[in-house]
Amino acid sequence: MKKTMSAVPMIVVLVVSMVLCAVMPRPAQAHRVRLFAWVENGMVHAKGGFGGKKVAKHCALKAFDDTHTMIFQGQTDDTGCCQFKVPDGYQGDMHLELDAGPGHKGLWTVAAQELQTGAATPAEEIAHRHENFDTDADPIRLMIGIGAIFSLALIGRALKKQHKKRTLRA
Repeated sequence: MKKTMSAVPMIVVLVVSMVLCAVMPRPAQAHRVRLFAWVENGMVHAKGGFGGKKVAKHCALKAFDDTHTMIFQGQTDDTGCCQFKVPDGYQGDMHLELDAGPGHKGLWTVAAQELQTGAATPAEEIAHRHENFDTDADPIRLMIGIGAIFSLALIGRALKKQHKKRTLRA
C-alpha cells in the first residue's frame, strides 16, 4: 500500500503562516501618520492625517531648514490643516515634521524650487500627489499574503486528496 502525504504538514504550514502574520511587526494603518504639503501664493499649506479618512487634529507641526534649524512651529486645526507664510528670502528645501504623539511622526519635504516660485502648484500635480498619498505597499504584508494564499492552496489540495482517497475506499 502506497503512503500518501497526510494533511499534518499542510496544517503545520498554515499554523506557521498564521503565527508569522500575528508576530511580524508592522505599523497599524490607523496610526501611520501621513503629511502632505504644498506651496500656494507664498504660503505653505500642510495637511496631516492617519490611514483612511481620519485627520490629525491639534498636532504639532514644525518646519526646519537644511541645517535642521526650526523656522516655524504651529499646530494643525480641526481639519488636520496648518498654513504659514514662507519666510522672506528663504532659500533651500523646507522639511516639515508632524508630531501626532509618541512614535507617530509624519515627514514631508517641500522643494526649494516650489518655495522660491511662490506661485500656486498646478492643480493636476497636487491632485496626483494626493492620489498617491496613501498607496505605499508594505513588502512584508505582501509576502505574508502570498504565503497565506499558497498555504490555503496546499491545504485545499491535501483535503481534496484525502476526500478522493476516502471515496475510493467506500
